[in-house]
Amino acid sequence: MINQWMMRSKIKNVTTADKAWEIVEFFQKPIPELEPLLATKAYTALSYAYKILKARFPIGENVIATKPNAARWYAEIILKAPWPEAEETISQEPWSAYYYAKLVLHNRFYLGEYAIVTQPMSAYSYAKNVIKGTWHSGEPIIATNAYLAYQYAKNLVKGRWIEGEPAIKTHPFYQTEYEKFLQEINYVESMA
Repeated sequence: MINQWMMRSKIKNVTTADKAWEIVEFFQKPIPELEPLLATKAYTALSYAYKILKARFPIGENVIATKPNAARWYAEIILKAPWPEAEETISQEPWSAYYYAKLVLHNRFYLGEYAIVTQPMSAYSYAKNVIKGTWHSGEPIIATNAYLAYQYAKNLVKGRWIEGEPAIKTHPFYQTEYEKFLQEINYVESMA
């Protein structure tokens, strides 16, 4: 009874999502009176769905869908399914788009590829872990990074990758590794 009284007295003056989250987190149980406040911030709403409800939080979905990473997490850990209503938002950030493709769709995420190709590591990861092969659209950005160009040649092209060689040549270690790799696969022509 004291616990109920304490909870009600704390709820009375709450006016922010952060304060509402503090109370919900303290009591570790759903508090419906605070849900409208919790639904005003994307990561607060996501945390409430994940840690407290352990289920969907319908009134928080609109705000969750405004943040690429929050929306991707919600699709992955709460919905455990694609979330078409949030895909436009998810597609705006390279890593959110990549993880949505890899962990939610288990397939290509065409809408997100425009963001994925803006960073070398996300492009390489997408080619390797989602496409599971070479990816022409990602090659120009991958070819700007010596390490990733070497990895792309070795793991995905599985041979000489001329487009990546300018970057590989800028890093002596990866140039040496690349040349060893080419020798291992009996590639005769030199990188010169």
